[in-house]
Amino acid sequence: MKGTRFEPAYDPIPVQCGVIMATVIALPARVDLSASIDLRDRLLSGSSDVTIDASSVNILTTPGLQVLLAAKPHLAADSRALTIDAPSAEFLSCLTSFGTDLSAIQTEGAAP
Repeated sequence: MKGTRFEPAYDPIPVQCGVIMATVIALPARVDLSASIDLRDRLLSGSSDVTIDASSVNILTTPGLQVLLAAKPHLAADSRALTIDAPSAEFLSCLTSFGTDLSAIQTEGAAP
């Protein structure tokens, strides 16, 4: 809707996984430029492994993909894992239409 302020539909939630803390970020239905800026800021501000809940995604735009692709080497350089959890069929379809897949986003050792 024009003129409405973007309010992120997700907040990072620290999750205790044994002794390792992971941040879970639930993506909104539409991962567009506005959502991508917020996602980038959240990924850069954390210090733990990151799990992205992509179960609600209907549309992944180019800026969203760019942020996810850039996050992998950034997190890996800090020995942090990036995992995509429960990707929706639409999320996977968008990746395919961009000519990529989950392996381009997730760090090595992340759950398939």
